[in-house]
Amino acid sequence: KSANDNTSDSNKKKRRITGANREKIDIWISDPESSAELYINELYIDIGSKWKRLATALNLSKTEIDVIKADNPQNARNQCHTMLHQYFQANGSNFTKLLLVEALVKARLQAVAESHNLFEIYKPDKSKERNLDNLQHKALSGKENYLLIDFIMRLILSSNKSINQFTYNYKRYNVVMI
Repeated sequence: KSANDNTSDSNKKKRRITGANREKIDIWISDPESSAELYINELYIDIGSKWKRLATALNLSKTEIDVIKADNPQNARNQCHTMLHQYFQANGSNFTKLLLVEALVKARLQAVAESHNLFEIYKPDKSKERNLDNLQHKALSGKENYLLIDFIMRLILSSNKSINQFTYNYKRYNVVMI
């Protein structure tokens, strides 16, 4: 776990970011508006020679990238550290943890961000999708059949999604509302 990420799960916020292929990705992130400066000294070592992709994702120009390369020849880690530090100096409080995470994801460096616990991919609450797996191996009496049908009807009525099929005892059933 990252030394700078000691926040509890209750502090995490759901955010939508843009991925490398312009797809939308929902994430959980704690303290999204905190300064990215807190993470520079941890990340630059793991980014290494891939720093130019991150620089591009942060909209640095080719000229800026070339100057950083010339100032630190043959040392990708120093180039990365310099780039991140200069970007922070130029952008100050606008260079947030959320912006850093989004840039890492756009640069196809999501694994680096995840390895430092900067964010988690949002996974929807499966309880709303409620499957009937826990009932699959249970033999049902008449009363239990009634309860199962009642449960399914309540599930359908309370669900945000329309349910048109469910699986029970390895068989798929269609739900028809009449």
